[in-house]
Formats: sequence, C-alpha cells, structure tokens
Amino acid sequence: MSEQSFSESMERGLAAHREGRMADALVEYRAALSIKPQDAEALSLMGLALMHGGRTNEALILLGRAVDIEPRTAGFRVNLAEGFARAGQNSRALQEFRAVTELQPDHVHAWDRSGDLAALLGDQAAAVDGWGRAYLVDYRSIESALKIARLEIARGRVDVASNLIDSVLSRSPTEPRTLAIKCQLLESRRDWQALADVSATWTRARPEDAEGWRSAARAAFERGRHVEAVTAFKRSLALSQPTAADWYALSGLCMHAMDLASAAEALDKAETLAAPTSETLARRAMLLMYDGQFARAEEHCRRALALDAGNVSAITTLSRLRSGRMSDAELQMVASLSRRPDLDAETRIAASVAVAHAHDARGEIDAAFRAYSDTHEIALNRDQAVGRAYDRVFVEKRAERIIELSRITLPSMTPLDGAMRPIFVVGMPRSGTTLIESVLSVHSRVFAVGERSTMQQILRACLELDVRGAVPDAEILRSWIQAYLTGFPVTAAKDHLTDKHPLNFEAVGIIAALFPEARIVHVRRNPLETGLAIFRQESEKPWSFAHRLEDIGHFYGVYARLATHWEQHLPGRFVTLQYEQFVADFETEARRLVEGCGLGWETACLDFQDVSRQIATGSGVARYAQYLDPLVGELKRARVNLETGALDPLP
Repeated sequence: MSEQSFSESMERGLAAHREGRMADALVEYRAALSIKPQDAEALSLMGLALMHGGRTNEALILLGRAVDIEPRTAGFRVNLAEGFARAGQNSRALQEFRAVTELQPDHVHAWDRSGDLAALLGDQAAAVDGWGRAYLVDYRSIESALKIARLEIARGRVDVASNLIDSVLSRSPTEPRTLAIKCQLLESRRDWQALADVSATWTRARPEDAEGWRSAARAAFERGRHVEAVTAFKRSLALSQPTAADWYALSGLCMHAMDLASAAEALDKAETLAAPTSETLARRAMLLMYDGQFARAEEHCRRALALDAGNVSAITTLSRLRSGRMSDAELQMVASLSRRPDLDAETRIAASVAVAHAHDARGEIDAAFRAYSDTHEIALNRDQAVGRAYDRVFVEKRAERIIELSRITLPSMTPLDGAMRPIFVVGMPRSGTTLIESVLSVHSRVFAVGERSTMQQILRACLELDVRGAVPDAEILRSWIQAYLTGFPVTAAKDHLTDKHPLNFEAVGIIAALFPEARIVHVRRNPLETGLAIFRQESEKPWSFAHRLEDIGHFYGVYARLATHWEQHLPGRFVTLQYEQFVADFETEARRLVEGCGLGWETACLDFQDVSRQIATGSGVARYAQYLDPLVGELKRARVNLETGALDPLP
C-alpha cells in the first residue's frame, strides 16, 4: 500500500471525525494503521475516536502507544491526558498535562486543564497556579482567570477575586462572563451605585444580554428606583425564555413600584407556567389584601399554608388580615419557626413579630412585649453579624453637620422642563406618612413612588463631599436632580410625584436646594405612639435605632431638633401636619393638604382602601405603659413634648 493511500485514509478519517461520524472515522484510521502500524498520529487519532465513541479503555491503549512512540510531541500527551480524565484517572491526567507544560511552557490548554484537574483533586493552590499560568501566557484566556475568581470567591477571598476581575476588565471591558462576576461581587458588597455603573456599561455594550438587564434591575431596585427596576427586568425577560420564577420576581418588583395591576398580571403568567406554589399564593394574598378583597386574601393565605405550613409571608399577611388573631395551634407553630436557628434572620423576625401580634390581640401584654423584645434580639444579632449598630455620637454629629451645611448658599436650580413636581412626605417612621401619601396618591395628577431611597443616597454623596472639604457645584447639583428624576413614566396627566421615605427629614436642606418648587410635608405624631409603633413593627429596613426603646427615644430627639431647625430655616416650605389633628378632622385636613400641595381638590382623596383602617388604629401606649420608661426618659432628656412630639423650648 502506498503513502498516498495512507494520507487519503487519514484525510477521510479526520473529515468523518470532525463531523461526528465515529464509526466511519474508525474504519479509515484502521485502514491507515494497516499501512503504518506504528504511526503515532494515526494511533492517537484512532484513540480519540474511540474515546469520543465512549470506548475509553480501548482508547487509552492506543493513546498510550502514540506517546510511547513520540514522547516529546505535546499534542499526543494532551490526547492521552484527556483520555485519563475521561476515565476518571485525574491524577494520571494531571501528570500528563504537567509533562506537556514542561515540553511546551506556553501551552495554554495544558495549563488550564492542569488547573481544572488540581481543583478536582482538592489542591486549590495548584489549581490557581495552573489557571494563572494559562492567563499569563495568553491574556485572551479569560475563562482561566474567571475560574480563579470563582474559586477565590468560594474561599472567601473576595478582594483577590475583585482585583483579578478588574484586571480582566481593563483588557476586555465588555466581556459578559467577567461582567457577570463583577456584578456578583458588587452585590455581595451591597455597592449598589457601582453595580448600576457596571450594569449600565454592560447593557450599553451588549443590549442583547439578558443578564446585564437583570443586574441593572437589581441596582435600580436597591437604590429605590422601582419603576426603573421593573423596566430593566422586563427587558431581561424579553431577551430570554421567562420561567415561572421570573414572572414571580417581576410581580414583586411591580408591587414595590406600586403597580399592583402589573404585579397581578405577572403573577398570572407565573401560574400559567407552573401550578400555584405556596409562594405565589402568598403573593396573591398580599395583592388581594391591598385591593381590599380581604376574604379572598385570607383564602389564599390558607391555601399557601396548606402547601407549606411554614410560609412566613402567608402567616404575616394572615396576621394582618385577622388583626393578629391566631388559634393556639397556629400560634405554637409560628412560635416554633421564630426559634429555629436554621432559618434566616428575616424569616425568624417575621415569625416572631406575628407571635407578638397574636399575644397582643389576645390582650396578653406581658407575653406580647416579651415576643417583641425577642424579635429585636434576633435583629440585633443580625446587625452585629454585619457590623451594624446604633451609634449615638455619630447620629448627633451627623445631624449637627446637616444643620451647618444647610446654611451654605448653593447655586440656584431651576426645574427641568417637563419634570414632575416632587412632594416629599417626611417624618419619623410610623408617624403617619403612609396615610398622607395615600390621600395624595389617588389624585389624578399624582404619581406615588412610595419610599424612594435616592434622596438618601444624594444626602450621603453630599456629606462625602463635605468630608473632602468640597461643596457641590451647579453641575453636581444638576446630576443629582437628573438621578432623582430618572425612571419615572412620562405622562401629561400626572405632573406631581410623592416620595414618602420618612428619613428624608434629614435631607430637607438638599431637597430645598435641588427642587425649589417642591412641597415638603412634615408629619408629626405623639412620640410615645410613634416610638411604640416602631418597636412593635416588623421592618425590612436596616434601621439600627429601632431595636431598643431607649435608642428610639434618642433618635426621636435628634429628629425633633432637625424638624425644629427646618421649620425655622425654611418657613412656608417645610409644613408640619399634626397626625392626631389630621385624623380627628380628616375631611377638612385632607382638603387643606391637597390644596396646599398646589393641587385642585378631588373627592377621590377621601376614598381609598387604607384610610379607614389606618384611622382606626388604636392607641397601645396605655396598655404598654409599664414598659415605656426607657423611651420616656430619652424623650424627656431631649426636651420632646410627650403629647405633640415637638421640641419644647429651653426654660
């Protein structure tokens, strides 16, 4: 047989091999070997064909013979190494790949596979060395660098992973796998502004990547831009095949954006793809409760609990629907959830609050107070784990500096053309800001955004500038205005927006500078009612002052000093409503509120789902009076009037 016949068989074998026709490839390789039985290339290729056909043991014999004939040919050793790996002989495979790197130190694949096999064998240092050498040999070997980053994240060495990812991005700034890990790192650090910046780069460069839009949605949500989050998440769904879990996630985003109709629609789509789960039924119950369909909401809670008796969302919604009432069996079950150390803190907190509400509904005040205290112990332990604690000195100094900064004259700003006019509803948490926004939100010209955190971020940026000895110039102020107004739907009908983030009472100075046309409505309530309501309320927000009555009293004192300053510094712009007076003469006060915000009166402002339930909220101070000494003591030290919450004048 001739050399030509050998070459022709090899060519036909390779063509069949590339096309996945292993049986045909084997026929041709055998024909070639019948001509040249000791040809290392033919032996190695036939071994590969056997391996790809699932005949690994036979393959190893031929692959080994090829290496025996030509031990210094790197390609034959690579094939043998892959054969050992396919057979599960990882140590021998690693040995062969290391032999390849000795023969050919710039062999990227051999270094990368050495890293893979070392990782499988549990040798993390060798894995990092192999992947690192692959990346150093060729910076285009991005996957090798990403393997190191993933391993370092798993080892808890986040800073090492972050530095490596930044190095990769400096060479390939729009590589999607690298951007995905960068976003993962930023999420773990809760650096939401940086996440927004990276996801913006990602979506601009690769608008077809669904994951980029998901990261953008997360960044927007965590910065309080709920409408923007919904828009970004919808883009991600349009670029993928949405699952029931995806539609469920969208329903939650829509709820935060106060678009309950879209939330219900997304939940409908989730249930067309999968049977209702305990989670979707609990979410539906919440929507029905918000819509005032209390009987149907309770039915869905019970269906959710029938599927998962430990569904805390269903339990807490049912608790709200029944004003805390539970049967003995229900109470025992929820109490057991609150004590389970294997559950996350948020779940235990929600269960513990439901237990406290149940005791409260029964008039068992001692047991209720113990349960509320237990709730805050869980929260304090959670906060301690992440290094969060209430710092009185820091809070006082921060407030003093906010007052000092408010006296600095900043460049004058003019409203953006076509922008909605903000109405900020501020005050202590649980002071009645939700009631005030509810009255305004049903007005035909008002778009309610709930508690938008953007102004808190702007305030932090302002204070960070101050630490560096800088003052925001006109360009910075305009960028903050744009940042705050981004993400709202453009509609001619709704030319006002409400933002009821209560802690914006700290940001009143910068609000006044950015939005000279804005209305600032301050809601003040009896401080004992407010403080007790904070203590008795489950909160998703990281408010470190909320877990001890004495800290609540101290924080209230700082708030009262700031509120007094704003009343004196911004007369006519910072308008205080006394909650008790508002609910006592609701129609008159509601009309005054609406007209004071520059809106024409609409009778719909007297007719919304929450008003009757909120006004009917009874006082708890008398029942819990014996426990309130720490709160009362702090309020008195701060000169807070125990009836109105205003700051009493110095004697």
